Amino acid sequence: MEQNIRKEIEQNLKEIEKQRGVQILLAVESGSRAWGFASPDSDYDVRFIYMRPAKDYLRLDSPRDVIEWQLDEVLDINGWDLKKALNPQNPVIADFISGELERQRTLAEQLPDDRNRDWTELNRVFLRLLHG
Repeated sequence: MEQNIRKEIEQNLKEIEKQRGVQILLAVESGSRAWGFASPDSDYDVRFIYMRPAKDYLRLDSPRDVIEWQLDEVLDINGWDLKKALNPQNPVIADFISGELERQRTLAEQLPDDRNRDWTELNRVFLRLLHG
């Protein structure tokens, strides 16, 4: 990934944390560039997993579990709440974990390496992160 694009992505991720009051645990490049079949006009697809403050997970009116940040000719940035990402019916988590653009290793280091995820363990990781 080009250094100027990487820097722009990092700046966007910091801005998301600031404006939305979340902590980005993991960010990865996905899409055609990550899979090695980008065309000259391909955008940079960035997907991230974030965690809200603990009090948000206790609310009766759950906040939206997706952040759609930017979609233009250069960048496509959006992310999922950790609770949504850990849903056993969400197979995309394996691709997130194995991605190239890591923002923080907190979550990735605690997950098993195989793609046959133990969802019980993932939920334990979620609870550890939630309770500090």
